Amino acid sequence: MQYSFRVGTRAAQKTPEDWEGKCEDAFLCAVYHIQLHNIPASLVINADQTGVSLLPMGNKTYAPRGSKQVPILGKEEKRQFTAMVASSASGLMLPIQCIWSGKTALSLPWKNVCAESESRGNRWVPGGDSHWSSLETMKQWVLDVLIPYIERVKREEGLPEDAMALLIIDCWSVHRSEAFLDWMKKEHKRIRIVFIPGGCRSISLFLHSLLN
Repeated sequence: MQYSFRVGTRAAQKTPEDWEGKCEDAFLCAVYHIQLHNIPASLVINADQTGVSLLPMGNKTYAPRGSKQVPILGKEEKRQFTAMVASSASGLMLPIQCIWSGKTALSLPWKNVCAESESRGNRWVPGGDSHWSSLETMKQWVLDVLIPYIERVKREEGLPEDAMALLIIDCWSVHRSEAFLDWMKKEHKRIRIVFIPGGCRSISLFLHSLLN
């Protein structure tokens, strides 16, 4: 079965008992928007955020047999930033937004470190008290990453200016907040949103069906 004994890295995700029905509802909602608005695969965009450790460290090392304590370098290293990653159903990757905790640009890496990355469209932004995505960083991501990508696809594929796009995101509290959804409805009416049901992000069959 190609299985081996592994060290656990995170808590098992609690998949809801009715996950099949929830995923089917989300799938049909996406299909509805795609069919109704004739949305091409390049404008069906799936986005998610993930924590990135500044100093990735393993949790295994060599030590004398029978050791009661096994010290390991960087065991308590917990510093992270968040990467907002997105791709389209056509296989295109969008630029990445990197969110660092801090209230000003002084909390970001040096400008010369970010310059090359930003020249390719990636963005480095302060996230305030936390490095996780907030209302402000989500708005920045839409304006700095999502909209430029959509406009570029429209030009390259000869799509009409009023062509619709579909954004698939998870149930993060910021994503579902009235403030964000009202802002999207008011400022970006050509983008429809479908939420992946809570606890179902890792169900590959759903995502495979949705994006293909």
